[in-house]
Amino acid sequence: PAPSGLVEMRAALEARYPRSEQVSWLYARWEPGDPWKPINRILLWQTLPLKDTTLDMLAALKGPHPRSTGHYCGGKEWCPVVDAETGDVLCLKPKMRWVGGVRTDWSISRQQWEIYREIGQYAEPFWVVQGDHGGHPKIVFDWQKEMLERETDGAMGDVPRMGELPYAPLDQRVFDRLADLDIMREWESKHFKAFTDRTGADVEAWEAERKKALGPMWAKWIRAQADEMYDGARSAWRDAAGEFRAGGSDLKESRKLSDAMHELRMAALESGESND
Repeated sequence: PAPSGLVEMRAALEARYPRSEQVSWLYARWEPGDPWKPINRILLWQTLPLKDTTLDMLAALKGPHPRSTGHYCGGKEWCPVVDAETGDVLCLKPKMRWVGGVRTDWSISRQQWEIYREIGQYAEPFWVVQGDHGGHPKIVFDWQKEMLERETDGAMGDVPRMGELPYAPLDQRVFDRLADLDIMREWESKHFKAFTDRTGADVEAWEAERKKALGPMWAKWIRAQADEMYDGARSAWRDAAGEFRAGGSDLKESRKLSDAMHELRMAALESGESND
């Protein structure tokens, strides 16, 4: 269930980032995940101004729920869902995710579809509230991944996934981290060009300009965050490895370790840190 203080947390966030149809603002939402992949973390979503929302986006947002068709494709060896008429297995190999959802010209997630009905705007996942230092971005760009890998001496090439660091409330630690990034967000909003007007060359030029302008600030932020990202992920790997050794369960089948954990394990083996 969502934390009891979520309403108050959301109000505190909106006091700092007021709702607006003209500029981006942040919306706090509890993300429980799915029954087959629980998350249970607060996720901040960054809205898109209405003027930058395309017709394709609106069509998808106003259309049927993305999961009004399809099924969860999961199982130990094959997907258990079969065709109602033929009895054939729909997926020869389980994909461990929802498949066969509604197709639209602009792809959206179930969360984006639901958020549109909550606030009337398109939004992108922006910030994961977890860990002891105020959280971290949900997604980073390739140049940011390269910088993260460099700043952590190759230990990490991406931010942690949702759920890999301990639960944390939306508190002052989050606001402090967001303040560090407000300059970057302000730069992006000033230099953003609407999706409808951008060409491939525009995107490439914008990415290069952003890397040059924001690179130093991003590096400073990474140095402040990298220790927890690495230590928290490494701790999660150790916990999962300990469960595997104690219980003898199938580590691959349990999916306790993500791709990021696998990379950390390889790094630990190379350094002689692993003892399994």
